[in-house]
Amino acid sequence: MADVTLTIVSGSPWTATNTGTITVECWGGGAGGGGCNSTTQAGGGGGAGAYSKTTGVAVIQSSTYAFVIGTAGAGVSASDGTSGGSTTFNVNVCKADGGVKGLVAGGGGSGGTIANCIGDASSQGGGGKGATEASGAYGGGGGGESGWGVGDGNAGSVSTSATGGAGGTGTNGYDGAAGGNEHLDGNSALSTNYGAGGGGAGHRSGSTNRAGGNGCAGKIDITYTAIAGGGGATYPGWYSKNGWF
Repeated sequence: MADVTLTIVSGSPWTATNTGTITVECWGGGAGGGGCNSTTQAGGGGGAGAYSKTTGVAVIQSSTYAFVIGTAGAGVSASDGTSGGSTTFNVNVCKADGGVKGLVAGGGGSGGTIANCIGDASSQGGGGKGATEASGAYGGGGGGESGWGVGDGNAGSVSTSATGGAGGTGTNGYDGAAGGNEHLDGNSALSTNYGAGGGGAGHRSGSTNRAGGNGCAGKIDITYTAIAGGGGATYPGWYSKNGWF
């Protein structure tokens, strides 16, 4: 028998068609980077979402289990970004905190915190912090996400050149986005870099304001053990509105 993992990014509720136990992992949404409304300051990077894992979750055949995927924080022109949303499964079974917004012409947002997570105590990680804008000119990098067994995500970098700060390295490979270069918007996190923070905007030229980059939404992974059948076949043993898995 082998473990199989289903990734969920939408479609609540989830329906179990068998009775047993599952493992649930949640990543909170990444925050948007701060924009810029000044020729002398740049935006801070958005913080990454936290991570949490709950093992041995009992599910009952035909029962439905509500979940919420943490929304991605948005980068906004000439303003603070917006914070990422928390990801939850079955309300209080598993929860991962969202990242905090990057500020306009200023500081980076903090990553989602373990204190605001629900899950197995030994299986949580905080999100990487967004970097503060550098020297009043170049956008701070967004924070990297965190993952089980490898600690907190890494903070975004501060830049001292005309290139925006690098995004923080994610512990599961979900890196934060780079800050904006001089006179440019911050970069958005890739759509598959779950929980990563957006980059802060570079400083503006003249009167053209700049926007921070968007963070990436969170996700939920559900893991179960496949059932081995006769003749070497493998049967998932589960079905939901998302299909066999």
